Amino acid sequence: GTRFELGLSWLVPLLDRLREAHPYLTINLYFGSGPELLHRLRVMALDAVITSARLATPLLEALNLHEEAYVFVGARALLRRRPLATPDDAAAHTLLDVDDELPLYRYFAESPAAPGPLRFAAHGFLGLGAAVKARVLGGHGVAVLPRYLVEAELGRGRLLPILPAIPLLSDHFRLVFRRDDPRRAVFEELAATLRATPIT
Repeated sequence: GTRFELGLSWLVPLLDRLREAHPYLTINLYFGSGPELLHRLRVMALDAVITSARLATPLLEALNLHEEAYVFVGARALLRRRPLATPDDAAAHTLLDVDDELPLYRYFAESPAAPGPLRFAAHGFLGLGAAVKARVLGGHGVAVLPRYLVEAELGRGRLLPILPAIPLLSDHFRLVFRRDDPRRAVFEELAATLRATPIT
């Protein structure tokens, strides 16, 4: 199980290599949200999940795969019209995220260097990082997004970093499985293959 963006950009292109490296495994993919994936893992509807979601149960175990860096971004055209150069500037902007728990924005908000809570004019929740990215590119708000997801747009100048002097927290993509699953050695082998392939 994995989220849509990571699955399409990294796991789908990696399937042949995974099957060659682990011919004894049948590897299928399931796409869903973080909470849904972890629920399906707990009820044994999935064998393992790749996620950066926080684990709030001792019933699951995780193996780190890749560090996930984040960047606070807005469309160049939007930020030219309405800069977000100081905390007070947030009052002219809409913050976009996947849901009302602000799982992406927390990588900025919980940074020790963050200037305290930013007060946005509005919030928008889109359920999927790819949808957040699309709305940000359209100039409909600002958001914290995984760097791998917006690297190309940053390079081309379509997106600009916001308050770039503030280092955001990072996270890790992890291979998560049930602690009582007897196949831990198999998951460790799979994790080693996944670690050897950078996320693009």
